[in-house]
Amino acid sequence: MTQQILPQNDCQNQHRTMPLTGSHLCAINRYGIGVCSGDSGGPLISNGVQIGLTSWGLPCAQGKPDVYTDVAYHLDFIKRS
Repeated sequence: MTQQILPQNDCQNQHRTMPLTGSHLCAINRYGIGVCSGDSGGPLISNGVQIGLTSWGLPCAQGKPDVYTDVAYHLDFIKRS
C-alpha cells in the first residue's frame, strides 16, 4: 500500500476540530483504505523503516488523512528508554 505523507497544515485543514501537534504526522491513501477502529498502535512504514504509530483516523477510511505519532519526534526519548 502506498500512502502520501501530507504537510501538517494540509492535514489540519481537513481535521479542523482535532488539534494536531508537532508530534503528529499525516498520511493519506484513497477512499476505502485507511485507519479504522482497532488500528491504533499499528506501524506506518517508509522504505522498511517505521516512521509512525497509528493514532487516529476520522472518519474511518473515508478519504481523509490518517494521523500518526511521529517516531522521529520522540527519538531522543526512545533512545533513552
